[in-house]
Formats: sequence, structure tokens, C-alpha cells
Amino acid sequence: MSQSTLMAHVDAHVVTRENLADIVTPPAMGSRHAPIPHGDLLSCLSDAVGDHGFRITREQLAVGGSVMIENEQYTDTNIFGALDLARADTAIGPMHQPFDPDGEMGISIGFRSSNAQRFGLRVVGGQRVFVCDNMALTGNPYGYNRKHTTGLDIREIVADILGSVLADTRRHRELIDAFRTFRVSENAARDFLYMLFVDKRILPINLMRKVHNTYFERHDEYPEIDAYHGRAWGLHNALTRAIRGKPLHTEMRLSESIATPFRVLVGAN
Repeated sequence: MSQSTLMAHVDAHVVTRENLADIVTPPAMGSRHAPIPHGDLLSCLSDAVGDHGFRITREQLAVGGSVMIENEQYTDTNIFGALDLARADTAIGPMHQPFDPDGEMGISIGFRSSNAQRFGLRVVGGQRVFVCDNMALTGNPYGYNRKHTTGLDIREIVADILGSVLADTRRHRELIDAFRTFRVSENAARDFLYMLFVDKRILPINLMRKVHNTYFERHDEYPEIDAYHGRAWGLHNALTRAIRGKPLHTEMRLSESIATPFRVLVGAN
């Protein structure tokens, strides 16, 4: 998976679905630009989720960014979202089998979009670890790079992208199984953290001590880490626990950024 980003260039703030109706969509920034209201995009995603046999159990939304058009400032032009999904009662077929037979995880998708041409629509799939509420965006990113241009059928595009993400759920489970079984020695874990924080600077250095203490100093309150200590999944959960609680767009960016290093670690790349 490429190390794409799910963050804005300015701070974002949390909103609800209802708040999206109050955000003014900027006018077109050219003859081929057709900005999509955030509420319309979320409605398309919701419809596509239902069409694929799923329902949204929780949604987290954030908006941010601004643009100046004809001497008028438009704010909250970028949207970021995380949707937790469960199978609808009517879902049938192998695609809709439980993601995790042990009941430890569910399906999540993250998305970003800008109606001010900052970036194109992007959706990535992953998991939510129930016991600790950690987000693990391990899936391949799917996106449409054109920045809200005219002549697009946004419902068709969103449905196609989401279909690809959800069809990837079996691969997600296989990847997590690899994380759960791959053994990591204490020295290898330290080397891996050094690579993430110091060598490659994939994660902010101010989180390093927290991750180190969480993983190497056993804590009864972190069952998702203790249960898999000495394996890649325990180390991954130590990282996602440290990331949790950051602003939504930051949590999504950091969660996605560690996916490729972990896939390389377990030989799944």
C-alpha cells in the first residue's frame, strides 16, 4: 500500500452529519470544476454501504481547510471521515461473512475529499479493534484523483470505490492473521520502533516513549497488547493505542502510515 495521507493542511474539527448541511459549498473554481457538498458525498457513501449489504454503526467526521474565491472566504472545504460497518440483516454471500470469527474486530473505512480542489476523493478500508477502539487502516487505498470535475456521476464513482474496499475484506483478515502469528523478538521490536520514529520518521518522535512503555512494560489494562506480546499484532496495537485520541484526520493518517512497514515486517508486501 502506498503511504498516502488522510490529513488536511490546516487543523480540522469534529462535526456531525447534521452539521454538514450548514457548511457553504464554494462555487466552481473553473469551467470544469463541480464541487460536491460534503453532505451529498456522505449520503452517497451511506447509500453505497447499504447497497453492498452493510450498515453504518458509527461515524466520525471532521472538516477543515479554507479557500478564497473572488474575495470571499469559504471554510471547512475538506472533509475526513471514519465509518464503522456491520453486516445488514439481509446481507448474503461470501463477501458479507463475518470479518473476524473471534469477534474481536469489525470493518472500518476512512475517506477524505475536498470540494476546493485540494485533493481528490480517497477511501481506504481497515479494521476497528473493539476491546480498545483502535483503528487499523491496513487496506489498499482506492480513490478517484480528479478533483470534483464536471460530468461525473458521483454516486456511481463512490459505489465503485466502496465496492473495491469492501471486496478487500478477506485480504484484511488474512493480513491480521499474519500479524497475530508473526513472532517479533524484543530486539527486533526495538529496531522496528527505531525505524518508524527515528530512521524513517514515519511517526512523531514524541509518541516513541509512550509506545515503548506500553509495549515493553506489561499492563493489565491493555489486553489487546498483552495477549499478543512478542508478535507483530501486539506491537501494532501498542502503536495504534498511542495514536488513538489524536484529531480524526491525524489518527487516520498515522494509522494508514504504519500499514506498509508492518506488511513488510511480516512478509505480506
